[in-house]
Amino acid sequence: MATTISLSQFLSPGVYIVEDQDGYIPVEIATFGHVYMVGTSTIGDVNTPTQVVSPTDFTNQFGASLSTDYVKLYFDNDPQGILYFTRVAAAAPNLTVASEFVATLGVAFNEDQPQGFLLAPQAFERLTTASDKLSVASKMRDIAEDENFDWVALLDCSKATDTTGELQTEGVPYVSAAGHTAYYSPWVITQEDKELPPSPAVAGVATRRYRAQGFAQAPAGLRYPIRGVKGLTKYYTRSEQDVANPLGINLLKRHSNGQLVVWGARTRSTNEYFRFINQRVTFNVVKRTLREAFDILLFDLNEGRGIIYRRVKDTAEEVLYRIWQSGALFGVNPGDSFLVVCDETNNPALDTEAGILRFDAYLIPSAPVEKIVGRTVRVPVGTFTARLSD
Repeated sequence: MATTISLSQFLSPGVYIVEDQDGYIPVEIATFGHVYMVGTSTIGDVNTPTQVVSPTDFTNQFGASLSTDYVKLYFDNDPQGILYFTRVAAAAPNLTVASEFVATLGVAFNEDQPQGFLLAPQAFERLTTASDKLSVASKMRDIAEDENFDWVALLDCSKATDTTGELQTEGVPYVSAAGHTAYYSPWVITQEDKELPPSPAVAGVATRRYRAQGFAQAPAGLRYPIRGVKGLTKYYTRSEQDVANPLGINLLKRHSNGQLVVWGARTRSTNEYFRFINQRVTFNVVKRTLREAFDILLFDLNEGRGIIYRRVKDTAEEVLYRIWQSGALFGVNPGDSFLVVCDETNNPALDTEAGILRFDAYLIPSAPVEKIVGRTVRVPVGTFTARLSD
């Protein structure tokens, strides 16, 4: 924003050049490649997200833990992943108590931490009642939905839940209005014959794909099969998938090529605009990026000549242009994908008097290809030869 130059600082004849800043604000696009796992352990800091870089590093920092297998499953799927483990303040580390998980979830995280996925597979494996699991899932959802976080919570089905009707009943309370939760079934069987909730594997698939192709991609599909597993506790049929998928229940399956894959990329949203995980992640990244970009403008003057309006608009457009370049926004041209408004039309005088500056960013997130529908047509012999001769 241009500033008025005070001539009192220039006393002798000469040419003086003063630096200023104008135009859009250079800003880094926020990431969505972090994973936050909550569980118990025998040693290590409690209520503190601590980065671990491998299963061995996890054991060195946290000792014996009921979450060791989940950590290994995550790194099997993304050896270069960024995993933060949070030790629950538990009275008995070999037990899983819902209230202790909820308490830790309530104090362990803050808005300055990078965005990513939140999971607590130990809770969904060890807790035995639906109410206990719901209390943990609800707290995870509350964190993910908080506008200061904008994370995505990955929720696991119960081990014994293996019909679409049971999945629907269990998953109904896990709904998130704007798609900040995703729900997965069935459990996986590791190479060591251990049966585990799927969320660590899903998180690993997601961050592995994000690093290679960007956050706009769906955390699913044949390109990124699940690693470190040899089977599933349940193999759903095509008809069962037809029921589960529209309900926002993401199933794992064995593909015809033999690979185990995540075969669903939907949220538990009640809002069709955030039906897919990648659309939720795109909005999360945009919101975090813009929030951090404009901190520098706080307490600058709104001088009434539109200079600060232009700078806000230019900065938001630059951010969204880069998001569009990544493929996260739908459209052949940037103008088809997003629109930013910041002028007198959305900044009424009363807001300006109150120190409020408004901008509106409209954007169209890309959707993943979930179905490919082809048509085969039987035509008579000689049809194409006749066409070529015309």
